[in-house]
Amino acid sequence: MIKSYLNIRNINYGSFVIYFIGMYCGLPFSVNAIALFILIQIGLLIKQGISLNNTYTKFLILPILFYLIHILSILYSSNKTEIYFDLEVKFSFLIIPILFALKKKEQQADIHILANIYVFIGGIMSLAYLTKGLFLYSIHNIYPTYMIFSEPMHPSYLSLYLVTNILFILYLFIGNKAYTIINFTSLFLSLLVLYFSESKAGMISLVLLLIFVLFKLFYHKSKGISIGIILISLIAFISIFTINERFKALLNAGLNFEKVFAHPEKVQESTALRMLAWDASIRIIKKHPIIGVGGGDIKDELSKIYKTRDYKKPLEMHMNAHNQYLETTVGEGVIGLLFLLAMLIILFFNRTNMLLSQGFSLIFSINILFESMFNVQAGVVFFVIMYSILFTAQNPQSPSIYEKTI
Repeated sequence: MIKSYLNIRNINYGSFVIYFIGMYCGLPFSVNAIALFILIQIGLLIKQGISLNNTYTKFLILPILFYLIHILSILYSSNKTEIYFDLEVKFSFLIIPILFALKKKEQQADIHILANIYVFIGGIMSLAYLTKGLFLYSIHNIYPTYMIFSEPMHPSYLSLYLVTNILFILYLFIGNKAYTIINFTSLFLSLLVLYFSESKAGMISLVLLLIFVLFKLFYHKSKGISIGIILISLIAFISIFTINERFKALLNAGLNFEKVFAHPEKVQESTALRMLAWDASIRIIKKHPIIGVGGGDIKDELSKIYKTRDYKKPLEMHMNAHNQYLETTVGEGVIGLLFLLAMLIILFFNRTNMLLSQGFSLIFSINILFESMFNVQAGVVFFVIMYSILFTAQNPQSPSIYEKTI
């Protein structure tokens, strides 16, 4: 009986279950889940037989080349300890695309099954975070938000996973007409967790994702409905900035950026601190535009600018660029940036799983405006696995009307 369940197909999906659960749990569980996922995938390749699938190679080569550019930056990085650590964190850019490229077409996972697994786990883990919040409320008489709520995850990464969960739910609703209790429950719980995690990037990417999906859905049926949806979404989005204190601070920093740079030594608010980091990054890029300063020297070079410009808090925190576009350009120059943009653009125009590919490209592109997500495995592994899934997962059902019209 047990043997019948332990077949290659179920073991493959089981490895995704392990990773999806582990990624929500934070360190050290996520690292162990990643390692186990990779080991299972290697074992399955050995069991099934290894043969290069040329259909996927042209798409999966980009993350590998992105990693090779980081390897080359060893040649001109002074801080060797930092660059070797950076390469260790980004190793998934090399190994995971290779694992997916070596799988035979018929052995690739079904995107609908993966979507249902992701949505189910997203709902369970959201419930776990909300339950933890209730436990803390019973102790402190105040329901936690932001870092306290999202611990052990950073709010930005927890929100990234949950906005992606909402993307999968929309995909199942639109493509399969699967209006199940599990999907609705997962959607409701995910929205609650997003609210309490108070991630600015997460909320912005969610609103823009909804505008994008709903506009595309209704555009060919009724342009008026599409425009109405956009207006309603924008009103709801603007309302957030007038209610939530963290979003008020974001708006205030953006509108009063002159004050931020007039007295940088006094800056404490997170968005204003990011503005100082972005300014320092741009100054370095102007001096080293083509190949950057090397992946190992990014923080050292930023700290020099922080010290010179009297950016006290960023210097104390040894802040990175807090923007992956800038972080990559500081380290690997315009060459590295072009490969980063190429991955996102090619993913957006991927026709294998169009709705999911476009939605995820949009979500990730927005989130890395506010965080250097390739500096930690929580961002690297999630991006590479999703990227590889979206190019290789099988979609046995015919495309929905929605996907045909995009």
